[in-house]
Amino acid sequence: LTAVEVEITPDEAAAALEIEATARVVGRTGVEMEALTAVSVAALTIYDMCKAVDRGMTIEAIRLVHKRGGRSGEYWREGEMTDERSGAPQHAHAEPGGRRISVAVVTISDSAARGEREEDLSGRAVRENVSRFGGVVEHYEIIPDEQEIIAETLKVLADDGRYDVILTTGGTGLGPRDRTPQATKAVIDYDVPGLAELMRAESAKRARFAYLSRAVVGVRGETLIANLPGSPKGCAETVEILAPYIPHAVQLLRGEIGQHSPR
Repeated sequence: LTAVEVEITPDEAAAALEIEATARVVGRTGVEMEALTAVSVAALTIYDMCKAVDRGMTIEAIRLVHKRGGRSGEYWREGEMTDERSGAPQHAHAEPGGRRISVAVVTISDSAARGEREEDLSGRAVRENVSRFGGVVEHYEIIPDEQEIIAETLKVLADDGRYDVILTTGGTGLGPRDRTPQATKAVIDYDVPGLAELMRAESAKRARFAYLSRAVVGVRGETLIANLPGSPKGCAETVEILAPYIPHAVQLLRGEIGQHSPR
């Protein structure tokens, strides 16, 4: 297994908890059974912890909602997670080209990689805001501030061919352990300086030290790679800044549209 995430969302009106599990693997097999097992175990654990309050609780509607990869290809549960206007999954909106924008999120932090943080708030901020540009998070991982590891991770993800956008968080400052820009420059085919300059200029309107950021935006193959700051608030704001430009950039990289003619 590459990653397993379990999210529990309270629904106060229904006096219920919604449990969602996401499992990922690099390989030829699907991992829907692992995700279904994760939901089941989480539900049983909640029941065990709360049975003293209410033994009448029920565990209901455990089901597969979305599966991608494996021999059977992609599956969306009919009638679930859909946008009423477009029929596209709520958490995977399609941009004008009709395809969803697949996103990989990489948190770069020594302390988070060592498990010293209770929660990766920056990575969470990125994952919660990619819907601003129609993105769906297909991969998430935490790695240390080691230049070789960062470069290899970005290279593997970009060369995989599944991800339209890779968003990193952390390691963009002036500190000796801030190595994300160097690693990014080592693997991209070319940079996109306009977006990096835009991030700094817009961020500086809220935080004057944003101009000290060395964040890089570039392209490897058909994948756009952007370095985001390390703070949760900075991540959310930077995704908002980039959101109007990412869909068009992705379509250009896919070859779905051509360059504009000069005026």
